[in-house]
Amino acid sequence: MTVGFCRKKRLLPLCHPCPCFHRDKLGGSPLLFISYFHSINSIHRHMEYIYLDNASTTKIDSEVLQFMIDKQTKFYANPSSSHILGAQSFSAIKSSANQIIECIGDPGIWEVVFTASGTEANNLAISGYSSGPSGRRIVITSIEHSSILEPCKLLTEKKIEVIKVNPETNGIVKPENLMKQINSSTFLVSIQHANNEIGTIQPVELIGQEIKRLFPEVLLHVDAVQSAGKIDLKGIGQVADLITLSAHKFQGPKGVGALLIRKGIKKPAPIIRGGGQQGGMRSGTENTPAIMAMAFSLIKKTKNLHESAKYLFELEKVFDSNFENTSLARRIFSDSSHIPGFIVVGFDGLPSEVLEHAMEKEGIIISSGAACSSRKNKRSHVLEAVKLSRKTNVVRIVASTETKPDEMVITARKLKQIIEKISSSQ
Repeated sequence: MTVGFCRKKRLLPLCHPCPCFHRDKLGGSPLLFISYFHSINSIHRHMEYIYLDNASTTKIDSEVLQFMIDKQTKFYANPSSSHILGAQSFSAIKSSANQIIECIGDPGIWEVVFTASGTEANNLAISGYSSGPSGRRIVITSIEHSSILEPCKLLTEKKIEVIKVNPETNGIVKPENLMKQINSSTFLVSIQHANNEIGTIQPVELIGQEIKRLFPEVLLHVDAVQSAGKIDLKGIGQVADLITLSAHKFQGPKGVGALLIRKGIKKPAPIIRGGGQQGGMRSGTENTPAIMAMAFSLIKKTKNLHESAKYLFELEKVFDSNFENTSLARRIFSDSSHIPGFIVVGFDGLPSEVLEHAMEKEGIIISSGAACSSRKNKRSHVLEAVKLSRKTNVVRIVASTETKPDEMVITARKLKQIIEKISSSQ
């Protein structure tokens, strides 16, 4: 029997009525829309894919991978052990922390807590400062990553007021709108530097300068997971008190992140307790080789920021010249300040997942939304916040420095072709 996936990723026989199917989404028959869903029997298991989902995760850099493999056999001792091999691992972690800080600011004013992910680092930044009297306030934007939004929900149970500031329709928050929400009871402001769904960059430096001028006692946390390795963070390092990073977003290894903490501010209360590693702020044996690889990867990316950004913006131009906006589909947020190589295409009357899987069948990997929420089958909170019409769905196409111009040509032409084909069949 030949089978395929429905919109909720249920496995069904082809041409079988789907229980989650909505007639108004595709129009016509309530049978599974099989023409653009691949069957398991037809998957090309050895296909060479064009990978353009680099906002979800990146392929580890080959140099970084070899570096980490080498370190796995040399820095395997527990950094907390008192013997010489443990001391070597401990020293390697300290050295890596300084290398990461140098990519952002002055090593003399920062310390690093290594985590298992950017999500954990964000949780530490929010929950780690939540203890205290009720009635206090935290200010965030309404387009934050779920690893900020979810712990903020818990803050409301502690009688902490969570204020969400909406962006403009271009995906960017006006500094004056955010500043209006900060008052004498505010203890923390948290802003995502670059959005993971639409790629827009927030004016964090300007906001940070105003916070330090008007409310110097308020801490500023910047989620730089999407921007690190793509945008210069030195300006962020001058105004932020807390910065979140995640290695797998800049071609480092998965399973390692970091929270940078400005020296002199109150330390966050730990959310993982145990042996008291990392000054008691994050218990658990550190992954020394992965931490070293994270630093190595960030250094490599930071050295080539200007050249990489120029190349990625050129790839955008290649895409644009081969796609061309029409009444059926068009680039959106391209006029906003955004991450280099980050393309969002909007289209009406067609579920994003249909287009995503149709492109996958052609050997092109794009995304219909944030990977951490792609299986929830509900409208993105980011698209709601920017007031994008509910008729309009989007796909995200994010290039890397390993993406080739001809791959962008193929992607743009195939995307245009598939949208036209599906639209004409409705």
